Amino acid sequence: MPPPFVQRTLTRMPQDVEAGSDPRSERSAVVIPFGLPTALARIRRGWDEAGVAGAGPHVTILYPFLPCASLGRPVHTELAAIAHSVAAFDVRFERVRRFDGLLWIEPEPANDFVALTSAVVARWPDHPPYGGAFDEVVPHLTVVESEVAPFDAVEAAALRAVPFSGRAERLELWCQDAAGRWRTRWRMPFGVRP
Repeated sequence: MPPPFVQRTLTRMPQDVEAGSDPRSERSAVVIPFGLPTALARIRRGWDEAGVAGAGPHVTILYPFLPCASLGRPVHTELAAIAHSVAAFDVRFERVRRFDGLLWIEPEPANDFVALTSAVVARWPDHPPYGGAFDEVVPHLTVVESEVAPFDAVEAAALRAVPFSGRAERLELWCQDAAGRWRTRWRMPFGVRP
């Protein structure tokens, strides 16, 4: 059975806003951005649903988060304090995983991402990862989530690109606008006093 995040989470989430409102304008996510090798970045921009909608490559810390309209200075201050409490860390991406409609790469060490998710959820317990649908969160960097991508070719490209490394340097808060585009609202560096 695939890990719990193998749901259409970043671009399609359960409707939890009032009827008649645009749910995309309510979405936010707390993430750690990463670069990808050039070949994977090109594939992701062309085929990944979230990538096409402006979301850069990342490992999700918490999604869904607060509605974008409620993201004020107090929220920024508390997220920045969480980021301040963490030193930047190196990450290695080696193992390519694939399930129906999704190709992703495991970040190592995964426990740093899990600890950050726990810290954010401890402050906002009414916003559990993936809406509380799953007991376990598996950190992952999605390369492609799509209904129509050429997954054999995508997997072959990913296997040629691993291993690669990155550095987790900051939390970012992303909001999705009414047109469905993801935009960075805040960047909060690790280990820097807010």
